[in-house]
Amino acid sequence: FNRDEELVAVLDQQNKNTATFFGGRIKKVLNGEQVLTCTVPMNHPDAEKIEEMGYIAVKNKYRQWELFEITEIVDVHSGIGEIERDITAEGAFVELDNVIIEYQFHDRKTPLVVLPALLAGTRWEAGNIQGSEIHDITVRRESVLSALQTFRERWGGELKYRVEIVGNKIAKRIIDFQMPQTIFKGKRFEYSEDMLEIERTVDARNVKTAFYGYGPEIENSGGLLMDFADIEWS
Repeated sequence: FNRDEELVAVLDQQNKNTATFFGGRIKKVLNGEQVLTCTVPMNHPDAEKIEEMGYIAVKNKYRQWELFEITEIVDVHSGIGEIERDITAEGAFVELDNVIIEYQFHDRKTPLVVLPALLAGTRWEAGNIQGSEIHDITVRRESVLSALQTFRERWGGELKYRVEIVGNKIAKRIIDFQMPQTIFKGKRFEYSEDMLEIERTVDARNVKTAFYGYGPEIENSGGLLMDFADIEWS
């Protein structure tokens, strides 16, 4: 989709008559950022139609459309004259970080009441809403995206972002809210069965292998401090 949200190109790895792509990846953090990256060879005229601040719609495993806004384009020229376009796009819901709620206070309300109120005045609307717990929430001079995270934490569910496409147009932007008992928990998988790639990252930057604890000075010790060096854990 271009900046006016008009369908201008289709990227398909199976159709030789359309522009194609490779290296497609979507990085998702639960209830956090969503980033799509891919590379498009510039050997098809439709590839030229991909532009910054345009959009890419991708179908997820539930056959629902997810929308990403293109935030970065890098054209790479090879030594043999070929050009490839590296694309980075963020979940389109980040636009809600630019919409400010001056003040809202909800006293003992359910998600069915609060979520639509938080989205009022935006291009997004509430979709399927689960949960009947009653909580309070106060929003004062913060973005809608920030308020949604507070809402999620207060009611303990998960926000799902999707769009509906009708007649090659983005017709609706929808946010669903699911409670934990209905959230997909994953599955056992075997490499090569139903996936193309899996990556495991080990981050040891915050791992501590030793702790040092000091307390008050030990009486008649000449300045020694209490520690737990001789404590036996059981």
